[in-house]
Formats: sequence, structure tokens, C-alpha cells
Amino acid sequence: MDLPPLRIDYMEGKRLDDILLEKVMAGDWDMVVDFCMARPVCLKFKITSLGDTVCHLAVLDGRYDAVQKLKKLICEEDVTEEALGVANVRGNTPLHLAASVGSVSMCECIAAGNVWPIGERNVDGETPLFLAALLGHKYAFLCDTRWPLMAQRKPYVALDLPLARRVRQQISTIYSNQCINIA
Repeated sequence: MDLPPLRIDYMEGKRLDDILLEKVMAGDWDMVVDFCMARPVCLKFKITSLGDTVCHLAVLDGRYDAVQKLKKLICEEDVTEEALGVANVRGNTPLHLAASVGSVSMCECIAAGNVWPIGERNVDGETPLFLAALLGHKYAFLCDTRWPLMAQRKPYVALDLPLARRVRQQISTIYSNQCINIA
């Protein structure tokens, strides 16, 4: 189901999404978080030409503090509950990006709670767990004890667990043959 088009408000003659992008590009994350607290609907705005939201950009910028504050805001606001599920043009959500860069703390932050459907697939059919395994971010995908709890939310997510275990075993085999310890 597609979301209805978002109404883009104006402030001082500028579009809110443009203001947000300016603040993000300036690295003013405190202002970005404050801005989103005042206008939670902004969390769903796609503010780049690639369709990234503030959450996408916080992950890509490695700003765990901002991701944590935005996630807290998202959990508190009913209107923004789907904000973490907004996909960019490649179909990647903020969790896909956190898994791609191997940020365990951001993966845990984004995936925690009831807000986030962990089994979302991008345009290539890849889940965040698959991307982490594919890109060799073992600590972002070796969280076997946490995944089963989240897998209960969507039946097909459980299919990624055996895949992750096989990929982990293949990676371990490759690295052990090269005398590299990945434990």
C-alpha cells in the first residue's frame, strides 16, 4: 500500500525538506533532531534525489546519537510510526543501510521494538540481514539469539536465519582456510 503524498509545508519561503537537507549537509544534527521533534511528519520526507530520509542520512553519516533520538521520536509519535520503513529509490530502508555499513549499534537501535518490520526487502530482494552477511559484517548478522524473536513478526523472515547460518559458515570456512580468526 502506497502512502499518500506528503504535504510539504513552507517556512520562511523555503520548503521544509530543503531546510532539513541544508541542516543535514551542514552536520547540524542537533538542529535536525529538534526540527523533527517540532514537526514529526518531516521524518517521512524524502529529502535527497535518491529518496533518502533524515533517518537514512543519519545512518550514512554514522550518527548513532541522532539515529537513537530519531528512533525514540518515531516510537512516541503515531503519525511517524512507518518512518523507519520509508525506502529510498533502491528500496533500502535505514536498517538496510545500517546493515550495509556494519553498524551493530544502529542495527540494534533501529530493529528494536515493535515499530520495525525486519524482513523488508529492497529492489534486489535483499533483507538487511542478508546485506550484512553478504558484505561480511559478521557482528551485524551474528545476532542469532535476537533474530528469532523478531522473526515471529513476519513468517518469511525465518528463511533468513538458515541463510545467515550458511553464509556465516561459508565465511568462517573461507577465513579459516586463510588462517584468519574471525571469532
